[in-house]
Amino acid sequence: MYNSRILHVIGGLGRGGAETWLAQVLPRLVELGYQVDTLVFNNQTEAYTKSVIRAGGRILRISPPSVKGRFIRELKGVLSSEGPFDVVHSHVWLASGIVMCLAKQAGVKMRITHSRNTSDKHARSLPRRIYATTMRSMLNRYATHAVGITEAAGESLFGTRRWASDGIVIPTALDLNPFRTLSVEKSAGEEFGIKPEAFVVGHVGSFSEQKNHVALIRIFAALKNINPQSVLLLVGSGPLEKMVRREAAESGYEEDIKFVGPRDDVPRLMKSVMDAFLFPSKWEGLGRVIVEAQAAGVPCIISDVVPRDADVIPSMVWRVSLDEPPERWAHIVNSVQNLGSEHLPRSPLAIVEDSAMNIENTIHLLDQLYKGVAQS
Repeated sequence: MYNSRILHVIGGLGRGGAETWLAQVLPRLVELGYQVDTLVFNNQTEAYTKSVIRAGGRILRISPPSVKGRFIRELKGVLSSEGPFDVVHSHVWLASGIVMCLAKQAGVKMRITHSRNTSDKHARSLPRRIYATTMRSMLNRYATHAVGITEAAGESLFGTRRWASDGIVIPTALDLNPFRTLSVEKSAGEEFGIKPEAFVVGHVGSFSEQKNHVALIRIFAALKNINPQSVLLLVGSGPLEKMVRREAAESGYEEDIKFVGPRDDVPRLMKSVMDAFLFPSKWEGLGRVIVEAQAAGVPCIISDVVPRDADVIPSMVWRVSLDEPPERWAHIVNSVQNLGSEHLPRSPLAIVEDSAMNIENTIHLLDQLYKGVAQS
């Protein structure tokens, strides 16, 4: 007998932070007795499609919010024909306004909007501002629960008043099992043509404006002038990859910039290949991969716009302003090669395990929320 029927609205199941989180959370929720369906806005088989199905969750598909009339019609159909749902849990930023409204009309009692970022990625045109104002008004009116992965993410979407009133922080926490079983593979970098003596700077993230790959390439070019043994390892894919590859070619260091695509062994690469983690994002809801890097024992150099919730081990994190020149970033990256024991704790994984970023703690919070125990 299921406790509740839950519909997660997430847009897609590719290798993003929210998608990885849901793929890791879903089987644990099923084990607790929940029936969990996932609503996506495409017809593709993506990185986590099979794992979600294996865990016992159904995948439902509709048109994206950009096709407004069809999106509304198909979402109404899902809520009617596939329901009734006890909970609709939406992760789709401003479009959650429509989701919450239609869920209310369908009689869904618990309607959760989960904010996962601190900025609207789209241009701030007048039509976009009108849309944003309308959607925020709708989600604040119809969402019974306001959730953010950080305080900053919550305030950004819901506004200060609503967030201060009843906001709930549920972080995009990690499944730490892959880190527990890993040992260092000294030859792991050889598959990418990386020599053992190289100083490997890593980055994990989609090739998008948010992740600021152009700045990343320029920082690496400045680093090469300081440390010729440096190599840059870029994990991920995305719409701006061609542009980033052009930037890499123009830097003059293309051979030392390794584009390795999306990977399912990020913990292994962090632990065995990366010597430093570079993350100059323009905005972030949290920056989940920064916490992964800390769990793997990799020093992190990040932009100062990243919420401080990501600093699980503050002595392993260096924050730098995006206003600083690439040369300044490069000097800081290079400085982490010879860190003393005061910066690298003996057991970073244990520290992350004891933190709110352990996914087991997230499951407890979600279970409380779905049962109506959390603040409301």
